[in-house]
This record gives sequence, structure tokens and C-alpha cells, in this order.
Amino acid sequence: MIVFLNGEFVPEEKAVISVFDRGFLYGDTVYETVRAHRGRILFWEEHDRRLRRSFVLAAFEPDPRIDALASVFDRLLERNGLSEARLRITVSRGSGGVDQLVGFEHTWVVTARPFEPLPEARYEEGIEVVLVGVSRNDRGALDPEIKSGNFLNNLLARREARLRGADEGIMLSPSGLLAEGSISNLFWVAEGVLETPALDVGLLPGVTRGKILDLARALPELQGVREVRAGAERLREAQEIFLTSTSLEVLPVTRFEGRPVGDARRGPVARLLRERLCALYPV
Repeated sequence: MIVFLNGEFVPEEKAVISVFDRGFLYGDTVYETVRAHRGRILFWEEHDRRLRRSFVLAAFEPDPRIDALASVFDRLLERNGLSEARLRITVSRGSGGVDQLVGFEHTWVVTARPFEPLPEARYEEGIEVVLVGVSRNDRGALDPEIKSGNFLNNLLARREARLRGADEGIMLSPSGLLAEGSISNLFWVAEGVLETPALDVGLLPGVTRGKILDLARALPELQGVREVRAGAERLREAQEIFLTSTSLEVLPVTRFEGRPVGDARRGPVARLLRERLCALYPV
């Protein structure tokens, strides 16, 4: 694999950073994951906006190299011979001690790997999720709106879910409200209304989440769309549950906490929304 590192395209075995880099030492990074379809980046405008927002919230100094990323993607896809790919942009604050405040030289890394979608059967059969004991970060500690490489919170949640035999773990906020999955945003349908946790609960504003909210508002099959502050009991009342992300698209949940959701098959809302999301992709 060819990797973009600080302005150069290098073989992955030469893509190395300093052991004193704060990304390595402290997880002091922001990142963004995007998808290329037919050689074009999906929804880059929204991803770009979120990356810039992460820079601000994480107190990263402005860096003009962010403006050149679209060109980097094109060249990286070409050098790796990819048209369907998953790209990750990682920006470390750079090397420096814990007391340094300014004057960093950011470390930029962009990788591109072949995109391997889930088997279509997974979208028909759905997955199982459980509530995990690991809470989502408090917004006053590490704001979940920052797409940060300090990912231990999510990794521990995902580990707990997998050890319990589930595919994904649903995290609650510190006050016990539904937040999001370890690598996904959460939606459900109850009484004909599509609901998802409100951003002020403390969760990542997913790009796919935003697209799904827009698409859902145009669905005549729904009686409404709401961003809510709800406890876990709301999922037990749901007729459909599904997860969203750049890689997962719209993935149905057919078992929650060991019990079937609805009739334990993909629901009509999840099916329609995935169809309409994929219709936005370049042909």
C-alpha cells in the first residue's frame, strides 16, 4: 500500500512517525474516514466540514494542508489502483511535551484500503446489539462531537459487546440516555416515527446520520422524524432499529438484548432509506 505522509507518497513500510509524536503518546489526533465509490469521494463536503470542526473543538492550530486533501485522495487512489476504497485521514497535533500549547507541526497521514462491503445477506438478516456498561464520554470531558483518535472509550464498548456475542454495543450517556453505537449512529422506529438521539446527548454527528435524517423527512411511510432524549426502554418499544455509518450505510438490527426486534427481519424503513442513500452515490 502507498501511504500519504506529510506531503509524500511512500510505501507503507516507510510510513513511520516519531515515537515522540503526541498522536502515538496520547491519542492526540483528529481523523475522518471517507469512502470512494467509482473513484469519487462520497459526501466530501460534509466530511470536510466535520474535520474542520474537529480541528476547532480539539484546539488544533489552523493548517492550510487541509485544503489540498481532495487532490491527495485522487492521487492516492490512482497510486493504489483503487476505485472502491475506504480512506482515513489522521492528523496528529505533532511532537511536543504535555505543556506545549502552540507551534506544533502537524503530522498528516492518509491511507486507502479496498472497501469491502458487508455481504448483502447481513442487510437482510440484520445484526444483534446489546447495551454496554461503558458510557459515552461526557461532553465536558472529551466532547464526542470531536472525531478523535483517542478512541479507547469506543474500543472498550465494542470489546464488551463482542465478548457478549453481539455485533455492536449501544452506549448510553453518563445520565443514562441513548447515545450511539461504538462505531455507528443509532435510529429506531416507534409508532410510525423515526427517532434518533439528539446531538446534545453527546454523540458524533455522523455524515450518514445527517443524510438519513434528510431522506427520512421525505418518506411518506413515516409519520415524523425526531431527534430525542430517550432512555433504553425506548428501544424495547421499537418496531425497527438500525445503525448508520459511512461503511455500514443503513444496517438493520433484528435482535436487541437477546430478543427479536419486530418480526426479526429487516424493516421497511431501513430498506427504503438504504435504497435512497445508495441512490445518492455517483453512477
